[in-house]
Amino acid sequence: MAAINKNDIDPGKRTCDLNRYIELLEKEDIEVPFKQRIRQINNTRIQFKHYGVCPDPSEALRFEEATKAFLNQFLLQCFDLEIEQVSLCSLIEDDELRSILSQAEDNLNSQDLSGCLVHLCAAKTIIFARHAKLLKPPRTGSTGHDQGIKDIVQNSIKPLETVAIAGVLGINAFELRKILPLPSASKKQDGEWNAVFHAPFWNSETLADRDLALETLDILVSISIRIEESLKPVRYGREWMNAFY
Repeated sequence: MAAINKNDIDPGKRTCDLNRYIELLEKEDIEVPFKQRIRQINNTRIQFKHYGVCPDPSEALRFEEATKAFLNQFLLQCFDLEIEQVSLCSLIEDDELRSILSQAEDNLNSQDLSGCLVHLCAAKTIIFARHAKLLKPPRTGSTGHDQGIKDIVQNSIKPLETVAIAGVLGINAFELRKILPLPSASKKQDGEWNAVFHAPFWNSETLADRDLALETLDILVSISIRIEESLKPVRYGREWMNAFY
């Protein structure tokens, strides 16, 4: 569909399926690579979704290989893009979060896991700090003794606050379990972020685990996009995020 839109092809009023999309493109002399394999994948998808017919696991793995090959060739052919250039981070509208998570992705791709983890901590800190305002109680006058008690109570319920914010933001239990170990980050005067990673979770193994960093990055990018989508109904012009916060 993206290729059809880019080439100003009218799909017509009738409901289109994959085969129809391929026909429309080929009428304009736009060749679709691996089209027989893609058709087979689509037919298998229909059988699974509507009739519960599962493909053989080995066949499913070949589908993955064929899909990657299709995307690699078709993106380059139609959009002059390599698949490595396509990042979900670009879908994040908030400038600060997009910049931080893009930097984390760049760090990961350059094998700078330390830098990646620090920027992931920064993203998590920003997301939770902003939305913690939703749970702040109204300010009231208090004596020094009362303030001490209040601080003790607030510290004791801090984990519950985190879970409450996660619930408001639609972060599921699996995602929360993955991002909770990330420590809070602080921003230095030069604009760089800093985070201290404590044992027992953080050790020489977890700090060098690229798969863990990648999974955490994917989760934070997904959370950021979902939050923005959920806030679209209250959007106020270009500064809608600032208006909300």
